[in-house]
Amino acid sequence: MHRVTNRELQPRSISVEGSALLIAASNSLVANHLKSCGYECSRSVFFSETGLAAEKVFTMQDLLELLKINPESSLYKSLVGLFSFYNLLCQLTITEQLS
Repeated sequence: MHRVTNRELQPRSISVEGSALLIAASNSLVANHLKSCGYECSRSVFFSETGLAAEKVFTMQDLLELLKINPESSLYKSLVGLFSFYNLLCQLTITEQLS
């Protein structure tokens, strides 16, 4: 095993066209996950480290639009349904932990 040193980790650079959009979309997925699970402290740190503003986070619908998935398609409806189900499971987990 290698020892972890006390140096700062740097994110890997992405050199593809539209990388800012890719990074914003990826960061939005993480921010939405942290919010769904009630990890507000982690989410706050994540915003600070990425420079992402809370009002700039893409919604699931925004992300599906970026992927050019038709809102009338069964795939779109299925993905939105899965996202809603995932959010419900996270909320139930949080409620259970607080009890």
